[in-house]
Amino acid sequence: MTMTIRPADPSDADAILAIFHASLGAHVCNAGYMVRSTAQRAGVGRSMCEHSLMEAKRLGYLAMQYNLVVTSNAGAVALWQSMGFDIVGTLSKAFRHARRELVDAHVMYRLL
Repeated sequence: MTMTIRPADPSDADAILAIFHASLGAHVCNAGYMVRSTAQRAGVGRSMCEHSLMEAKRLGYLAMQYNLVVTSNAGAVALWQSMGFDIVGTLSKAFRHARRELVDAHVMYRLL
């Protein structure tokens, strides 16, 4: 099941709360968001995460994770940490950045 959450103004951002049923890991919800640069630092990411956490709990998930948090996106890393997510691993050169070529990405995780 994949749920797409969109803000009131669809030009601001898109969020995807992706829920994958992978048998033994089906209790972990996977989420990822992309916020348009003009909407950054306006609370959009925090609002999407808060909503995703609420929905994941409502749907019975026990944990949530982000699979690809780009290490050069310090704002996102700090935001997810402030919301209780821990860096549980770092993937070497896992993201092809438009200006920085290949950069590392974190996997971030929290129990609900």
